[in-house]
Amino acid sequence: MKDAAGNETNHTHYHVFDGLETIDDLKKIFPQGKADSLNWVFLSTSGIHGSYVSLDDLEKDPDFKEDIDEEGNANITVLVVHPRMCCIKFGQMRFNLKKDSAYLRGLVKSTVEEIEKFSHGNV
Repeated sequence: MKDAAGNETNHTHYHVFDGLETIDDLKKIFPQGKADSLNWVFLSTSGIHGSYVSLDDLEKDPDFKEDIDEEGNANITVLVVHPRMCCIKFGQMRFNLKKDSAYLRGLVKSTVEEIEKFSHGNV
């Protein structure tokens, strides 16, 4: 890895982790159900690890009803950013649409609020 001047560096804090598979994995990172200055979450990011399917798609669009099983479980792509450590975690996460949607929406909302605070003075 190189720094801004092009010099080789050894930053042990830069990490990318695969493995967010269930809502419980996410709740370990966000036990209070809110993002903060150290932990942000993004849903429906796709990339190489999932799909663009959103909570709205799953809840409101009949085209996505086949993506939900009989118990109300579905998958959603998740990306967690730890901005102070230059670390990301990602996965295609299993969750229950009825039980967990409010929790996930709260995480996304609080992430947007935290990013706004984080960006203060730079916008």
